[in-house]
Amino acid sequence: MVTQQQVLVQEGLLKQGGNMNLSGYKETYYYFSGMASTVARQSAFAGIALIWIFKTEKGSVISLPESLFTPVLFLVLCLVFDLLQYIVAAAI
Repeated sequence: MVTQQQVLVQEGLLKQGGNMNLSGYKETYYYFSGMASTVARQSAFAGIALIWIFKTEKGSVISLPESLFTPVLFLVLCLVFDLLQYIVAAAI
């Protein structure tokens, strides 16, 4: 298993056996918050794909079971908030 320190050394955010300064902590924060955003986005897309398996088709009309509306809503909201995070960050 790879430790957090090994990841930081591989990404060039920390020198082998060295201490991290304030800018290193800031870069570490950006790296791991970016990774969290990526994982959340991928999980939301995977959840939507999984729910899509349970769709039903009658002619050209596609419908979902009613019990899956709430999970789809939250997964779509996750993607919307992920996009808004980048829009707000770009505007600031």
